[in-house]
Amino acid sequence: QQQQQHQHEQRRDLERKDSQRERDRAKERDYEHQRAREDLRERDNERGRRDMGHEREREREYAHERAQDYQRDREYAHKYERERERDYAPREHAYERERDSEREHPPSSAHTTQQQTHYNKTNYNSVYQ
Repeated sequence: QQQQQHQHEQRRDLERKDSQRERDRAKERDYEHQRAREDLRERDNERGRRDMGHEREREREYAHERAQDYQRDREYAHKYERERERDYAPREHAYERERDSEREHPPSSAHTTQQQTHYNKTNYNSVYQ
């Protein structure tokens, strides 16, 4: 009977040790799984940081291109404005001078009538000759 009890205790001891080993293995697996998840998360974060770096770099390049486009547009606008002034300013100034001189010295009505009469005579002569 003592031998049976001893065997029974040994079996319970072995079962306890087995279950302890199972729990230890389960903890080890859980720890390894957690480490793997953390490694994955860290790699994802690193990839995300790298992607963000690329994104920031692309954003910087885009901003630089926009600045160059803006500068080119401003230069073109200045060039266009200078050409416009060069080409149109003499005509505009002549028109303004003529308008101003008319304002200062309006043509007399007699003079206008003479011009109109002369035009009518010339026109009449050219049509009926």
